[in-house]
Amino acid sequence: MPSVGVKIYSVFFKLFLRHRLQSLANAAAAGDPDAAAFGVSCRADEATAPANPAFSAADGVASKDLHIDPNSALSVRIFLPTPPPQHAHLAHPRRASDPAPAAAGAPYRGYLPHAVSSPRAAASARRRLPIVVQFHGGGFVTGSSSGAANDAFCRRVAKLCDAIVVAVGYRLAPESRYPAAFEDGVRVLKWIAKQANLAMMSKVGGGVDTFGASTVEPWIAAHGDPARCVLLGASCGANIADYVTRKVVEDGKLFDPVKVVAQVLMYPFFIGSVPTHSELRLANSYFYDKPTCMLAWRLFLSEKEFNLDHPAANPLAPGRGGPPLKCMPPTLTVIAEHDWMRDRAIAYSEELRKVNVDSPVLDYKDTVHEFATMDVFLKTPQAQACAEDIAIWMKKYISLRGHEFSYYLKAKPVKGILRAYTNKLQAQVPYMGKKFSYFSSTVIHELMADDDFDVLTMYTEDDQEDAEAAAAKEEKQKQKQKRRQNFQFQEPPPPPLSPKEMANRQMPDKLREYDPKLGGSFYTRVWFLDFTIFDIDAETQYGPMRFTDSIIKEGHKLTESLNTGLRSSDVGFPINVYGTVIIRDGLDMKCNYIFRRDRDNCQLVESQGDTLTLSGPSRGVVFLGDAYFEIDLKIREGKEERDDRKFNKAFVDVDGQKINSPFQRQIVDSWLSEVDLTFAYVQEALEGTIEIKILSGPESFVGKITAWTTDLPNDDEMLLYDSSVGGGAVGDDRVIQLFRRVVAVSEDQMLVFKIWDGNACISPRTIRFSPLIKGVDRHVVPCGVYELRVEVVWSTLW
Repeated sequence: MPSVGVKIYSVFFKLFLRHRLQSLANAAAAGDPDAAAFGVSCRADEATAPANPAFSAADGVASKDLHIDPNSALSVRIFLPTPPPQHAHLAHPRRASDPAPAAAGAPYRGYLPHAVSSPRAAASARRRLPIVVQFHGGGFVTGSSSGAANDAFCRRVAKLCDAIVVAVGYRLAPESRYPAAFEDGVRVLKWIAKQANLAMMSKVGGGVDTFGASTVEPWIAAHGDPARCVLLGASCGANIADYVTRKVVEDGKLFDPVKVVAQVLMYPFFIGSVPTHSELRLANSYFYDKPTCMLAWRLFLSEKEFNLDHPAANPLAPGRGGPPLKCMPPTLTVIAEHDWMRDRAIAYSEELRKVNVDSPVLDYKDTVHEFATMDVFLKTPQAQACAEDIAIWMKKYISLRGHEFSYYLKAKPVKGILRAYTNKLQAQVPYMGKKFSYFSSTVIHELMADDDFDVLTMYTEDDQEDAEAAAAKEEKQKQKQKRRQNFQFQEPPPPPLSPKEMANRQMPDKLREYDPKLGGSFYTRVWFLDFTIFDIDAETQYGPMRFTDSIIKEGHKLTESLNTGLRSSDVGFPINVYGTVIIRDGLDMKCNYIFRRDRDNCQLVESQGDTLTLSGPSRGVVFLGDAYFEIDLKIREGKEERDDRKFNKAFVDVDGQKINSPFQRQIVDSWLSEVDLTFAYVQEALEGTIEIKILSGPESFVGKITAWTTDLPNDDEMLLYDSSVGGGAVGDDRVIQLFRRVVAVSEDQMLVFKIWDGNACISPRTIRFSPLIKGVDRHVVPCGVYELRVEVVWSTLW
C-alpha cells in the first residue's frame, strides 16, 4: 500500500482537483471565443518553478522558456544538461568536448571543444545530445511545462539521460478543447525540425526573436540531435505522445530531419466504454479517481464528440485510423499498482508486442497515478528508480551510430545481444484471463549489472575519420535510394461503412426527442456507446448473489433506488401509468429495470405524491463514476395504444462528482409530469438478497412488508410487499413473491424490516440485520397468525 503521507496528500489533492474542475466546467459555459482561440497553457493558481538559464549547482541543468507560436499560448521549456567530465580510463573516448571551466551557477556560454587544432576538428568534436519531447499530465485541463513538479521531473530526465528535454506547454481545456493539445504536440515537433534545418543553413551561433520561431534557437541548433528524438508523455501527455508518434510515422517527411526512435508512455490516460478489471476494482483509487477523470474528459471533448471510445481516449477502439501498429517505434509503458487505468495500458502494450514492436511494461509496487512526475510532493523511492529505469531503456535507442546499436556484448554479434536482452527481460503478467509479456522494474538493473554486458557511452561525437566514413556511407545509401522506388506510407482510403456501422453513427440522433414541456431536443437513452457491439435493449447479464464468499474491497460503492414518486401531473389524477424506469451502471451498462409494467398491467396513481411500485433492481447497482436512469412512462387513455399519451420520457446522468451526501433526490421535469427520483449513495456496501417464507399460518400472506437502512430517513422506506396492491402473491413453496428483493447496505449500518399482519390488530414486527462480510443470515419471527422466516444472502458485486 502507498505510504500514509501519500494517502493523506491524496485526500486533499482530490478535493482541490474536483473543486477546480467544477469551477472550470462552470466557467466553460460562458467562455470567451477570442480567449478560446488563443488558449492558456498554465493556470494562475498552480505552483510553478522559474526557468534558470544558468547551470544549477544542484543538478547541473539549465532551463529557459520560449513562446513559439504568436497566434496561441503554445510554449516550451528547454532543459540542457552540463556535459559530464572526461573518462580517463577510456582508451579511445568517444566524447571529444569538455565544458569550459565555470563556477557553479554560472550562465550558459556554450561548449568549447577539447584539444582541437583546427576549426574543422572543432566542428567534428561538437557534442550532440538526443532530444526528449515531454508532455505533462493533468487531464488536459491542468498542469504546465513550468509547473514545479514537471520542472523537477524534466531536470531528472535531462540529467539521467544526458539529453535535451523539451517540455511542451500545450493549450488546456476547456478553453481549447480537442484537438488543440494534440495539434500543439505536432506543431512543436515541426518547430524542432525547423530549428535543425535553420541551423544547417546558418553560419552563426544562432539567435531568437520574440517568439523563438523565426531564427535559430541556439541550444537545440548547437547541441540537439533531431535524428534521435524520443517522445515522453505522462498521464494525458502519453495520449498526446502516442498521437504525435502516429503522425510522424504516417507523414515522416514533413518532420525531417526529426526521427522518433522511441516513445515512453507513463501511466497513459486511456479509457474505454467497456470497463476493464482495474477500472472496476480501482475506480476510486488515490489522486485521480475515475469520476474525476470522467469530468476531465467531458471538459476536453465537446458534447458532440464525447465518447469513451474516442481515438484520443482509447488507442484500441475499433475503426481508429492512423498507421498500422507494426509501424510504431519501440514503446515503453510505465504503470502504477494503484491506478485504475493500468489494464488498458497493458493491453495496448500487448497489441504492440504481437506485431513485434519492442513494448515492455514497467510495473511499480505501492505506487499511484503520476507517482514519478509528482515526486517533488510525494517523495517516494520508486520515482527515482522509475526515472533510472526509463533512462536505461531509452539509451538502448538513443545511443545510435547510423542505424546500428551502440550496445555490445563481448564477443557476440548485435543480433545475439538483442535476443539475449529480450529473453532476460521477459516476464508474464496476468490480465483479464490472459498472460502478457512485460519488463519488471528490477530486471533491467540485473541485466546492466551483468559482467558480460558492456554498455558504451551514448554520445555520437566521432573523430574526423568516423565522420568521413559516415558521410561516404550516407552517399552510398543515397545512390541506392535513387535506384529504388520511393516509398512513402500513405493511409489507405477508409473502407465503406457497413450497414451496422452506418446504423451506429445514426443511433445517437434517433435517441434524441423533442420535449414540448422543455422546448428542446434531448437524449432519452444512453447514447455514447458503440452500438455495433452493444444492444441498448439487452437486460443485465448478471444476477444477485454472485460473490457470497468474497471479502468486500476498498471503494465498493453501490446505488440504492428508494422510490420513484409522481410530483405533479399536467393532466390531473387519477391516471393509469405504465412503462419502464431503467438504471444502468459501469458493470455492464445494460438494462436493470426498477419499474416495468405493460399496458395491460397499469398502476393506478390516485393523487399527487404517490409513488410507483418498484420491481427492481434485479441486482445491486455499482456506482463507479456515473449512474444512468432512463424514464419512459405513458398514460393509458383509450382502447388502442395509439390513443395513449407520453407522461415522462428522459435520460438522467447522475454525476458522481456532485454527490455530497448519501441521500439524493432529483426532480425530472418532462412532457406532462414531474417525477421525483429518490436514491441512496451507499459506500462500502454489500448486496443483500431477501427471501421471506411462511413457515406456519394461512396459505396466503395478508399484510405489508417494508425495509430501510439505518443511515436513511424512515419516511423513505422501500415497499417490498403489500397484499392490497396487485402483484403480491405466494409461491407453491410458500415463499412470498416480493415486489423487490435486492437492497444495498453499508457494512457499518443495519437493514431493518417492518412486517404487518393484516389479519390481526397488532403492532408491526421489526427485525434488524447486521450485514455479514459473507454468507447467509436468517431470523424466524412470529407475526400474528403467521410464523415467518426472513433470510438475507450477503454478497459483493466484484
